[in-house]
Amino acid sequence: MAKPNLAQTDDVPAGRFMRPVAAAAHIDRSPNYLAKLRSYGGGPRYRILGGRVLYDRKDLEEWVLTVPVITSTAQQKANHATGVPSNAHTGRPEPSKTRGRKNPVLRGEGVPK
Repeated sequence: MAKPNLAQTDDVPAGRFMRPVAAAAHIDRSPNYLAKLRSYGGGPRYRILGGRVLYDRKDLEEWVLTVPVITSTAQQKANHATGVPSNAHTGRPEPSKTRGRKNPVLRGEGVPK
């Protein structure tokens, strides 16, 4: 029996490693969500093998267990009121307050003449 060509499909035979589409389906998220986490950090561990991203099934399941559990909208609002961001598990830094037009250097005000 011939091996499946993994370059043409994201389906990996039942086993330990999964491609992004299968991994996203496994944790009920979109492949774009995993791509964003790979870019910003805070997501499940992954490997790059031959230019292809692979997720270990165990790493995905362990990562899901690290995501905070919210049992009600009141708890979610309480976390928001105390300054705990809803995406605190991603490890992403808070957005900069000086980005874009608010940054005096970008407006030319902070540049020495």
